[in-house]
Amino acid sequence: MPSNPPRPETGRRSSFLSIFLVFLYVVLISLLLLSNCRGCHGDAGRETSPLPPSPVPAPMPAPADSTATPPDSVAEDSAAVDEARTIGHQGGLKVTLLWPFPGDIDLHVKQPSGREVFYRQPIDRASGGSLDVDNREGGSGASNAAENIYWTDPPRGRYEISLVYYGPARSSNRMGQGTCKVVVVREGASPQTYDVPMSTLKQREVVTSVTVE
Repeated sequence: MPSNPPRPETGRRSSFLSIFLVFLYVVLISLLLLSNCRGCHGDAGRETSPLPPSPVPAPMPAPADSTATPPDSVAEDSAAVDEARTIGHQGGLKVTLLWPFPGDIDLHVKQPSGREVFYRQPIDRASGGSLDVDNREGGSGASNAAENIYWTDPPRGRYEISLVYYGPARSSNRMGQGTCKVVVVREGASPQTYDVPMSTLKQREVVTSVTVE
């Protein structure tokens, strides 16, 4: 049988499809080139734009002085130490109170046993602690009043020192206010002085604690 000639419609469809594919290829290539071009421009823009300045770090605070005197201790007051040496007896532990204003300030020392040495219990025979100077008048401004507690051979342990504003001066009934000085002398250690403001009736202040080893 004779072969049928190709249909004209089929040829037209093939030509149209070829043209469409070429057009689509050109569009895709154009889009790809355009995208790469935009990326290049963006990179160029970033390279030419100035960078923001780096922040300057804040200066670090200077470290605290580790050799500073602890807040509960006071540098030695040589005048107070010299005066305390003239008050009462000496010993392995000696605590002396000095104050310049009128009023009855009492010195208390709680021993390692828990018993206190003060005006109501001036002698502890078990430990050897003794209140050998007791003043109920206070100072005159020109001179200090004083109290003193000492141990010839103090038992080992912790001693807590405190002051109590007991009342007005016994003879004049006057009550002043001001700074008391407490001088602590331990055998084998440098003397220490403590400033303690006292102003009101029945005021109690813990001065410090010391350890005898």
